[in-house]
Amino acid sequence: MECIYPEKTSLLDYVSKDAYLIIDDYARFIEKSKSLEEEAGYWKTHHIETGAIASGLSLVQDGRKVLKESPLKRTYLAIFQKGLGRLALDAIHPITTRTMTQFFSQMPMVKVEADRWKKQGATVIVLVDDAKRAQKVEQTFADFEIKSVISNGTVLEGQHQIMVGKMHNGFELPEDKFAILTERELFNKLTNAHREIKKSRMRNV
Repeated sequence: MECIYPEKTSLLDYVSKDAYLIIDDYARFIEKSKSLEEEAGYWKTHHIETGAIASGLSLVQDGRKVLKESPLKRTYLAIFQKGLGRLALDAIHPITTRTMTQFFSQMPMVKVEADRWKKQGATVIVLVDDAKRAQKVEQTFADFEIKSVISNGTVLEGQHQIMVGKMHNGFELPEDKFAILTERELFNKLTNAHREIKKSRMRNV
């Protein structure tokens, strides 16, 4: 087919020109790319020996070259900077994360953290299952003088907000003054996603 269609395409050719790439674990991407090249090489050698394909055919593209030549803007995520190799980066932004505290319905403890976030001007998002739960959580916060608002999905910078959404666990980005809590951390309440996983495991047993 390469003789008929000499132009090569990749997945990125089908992505919008305004798209933004987020590449997680670049070292793993390179490792997988090399593995695919090796597998294609073995397959190609075998079929050339049997006369099934021509020797000049190219079966896979170099993943690194595809990324390098793509005009799309991108962000690389990596645990260690060493894993990014010799990439020419415009800027490096270290991200420090912290596991969210388990409050176990101890609202005075939540109040202390909420006051700390407020003093820092942090953006805090509390995720709940539905609109009804959002109203109940807002009332609980009000009972303990924790100021909060219910958001319709728009992130309100610098505010303590309640939003309908799903996430397994919360986290905090101290340097970026950003935190996400779930009902699991606040009330030790399993989300629907966790319930489904638990039920699935029980069925498998």
